[in-house]
Amino acid sequence: MHKIKENLKRFYNKNAEQFHNTRKKLWPEFNYILAEINKSENNNIKILELWCGDWRLLKFLQENSNKNINYKWIDLSNKLIDIAKVDNPGWNFVVNDMINQCEIETQEEYDFVISVASFQHLPNSYQRILLLKHIYKCL
Repeated sequence: MHKIKENLKRFYNKNAEQFHNTRKKLWPEFNYILAEINKSENNNIKILELWCGDWRLLKFLQENSNKNINYKWIDLSNKLIDIAKVDNPGWNFVVNDMINQCEIETQEEYDFVISVASFQHLPNSYQRILLLKHIYKCL
């Protein structure tokens, strides 16, 4: 399991710039996420996003949400995080494995935990279930 994640990290670190430059399209799922956020009675929304690979969702929410958003973005790739920090100064970006990060987050810390195109990178059902348990704790 550890080797799979290390290979994934190595791949995204090696290809971070190219990956970032080719990820501009907004996914239709963003509108569903936006609708749920805007329906919330809370005006201050805390979001944890796991291994998105790019920060298109953050920009989309900044431009389209009627809420004050506190956003933490987690990725395994320190190179993608470095690019994210340049493009989005002042936001909370963390290099970590999504399971490890969710495990150390405070109980009921977030209004939303979002994982777009990342859950499938977990190598087995045990890790997927473990992540879901940690996400439940964070919400």
